[in-house]
Amino acid sequence: MRSDGADLVVTPPELYLPGYMSKDLFFQIAEPISGRTITRLVMEARRRNCHVIVGFAERNEDTHVLYNTAVAWGLMGVLAVYRKRHLPSYGVFDEYRYFGIGKGDIPVININGHKVGIAICYDAFYPEVSRTMMLKGAEVHVYISAAPDMSRLHFETFMVARALENVAYTVYVNTVGAI
Repeated sequence: MRSDGADLVVTPPELYLPGYMSKDLFFQIAEPISGRTITRLVMEARRRNCHVIVGFAERNEDTHVLYNTAVAWGLMGVLAVYRKRHLPSYGVFDEYRYFGIGKGDIPVININGHKVGIAICYDAFYPEVSRTMMLKGAEVHVYISAAPDMSRLHFETFMVARALENVAYTVYVNTVGAI
């Protein structure tokens, strides 16, 4: 991980750590937030004095349900956890097979005096996710994604719409190459 003086590093795509197409391997490689991988990455972010948002396959420590999760951390450790709420299950997508539906709070974190909201991919199709971030004061809405190229126009349109609707900046990071 290189921060090069950045306040925030956002890794594309969603499920960055295991890889989006890990399929049945998710059951073997998913980790809790307190697991080895996130713990090690938190230490590295502290060392580099930056904040990080990354997607991974989370295994809930209490229920053992898997989630498509974005986790944010900084100098103080884990700052926020967002579990994807809208799971596509059509075409190449089969997220309901692997992941539970995220519920609970939509996180907004403070990064050097700026409020940043976090969500994942298909959640951008639903304006209530960004609206909740805005109502909580988020100036920047970050979406990590693993959408195929055929969806590019949809996401570009939704990011502009979410920014205009909420008078906020949107940051959309997507996969590079084929998923």
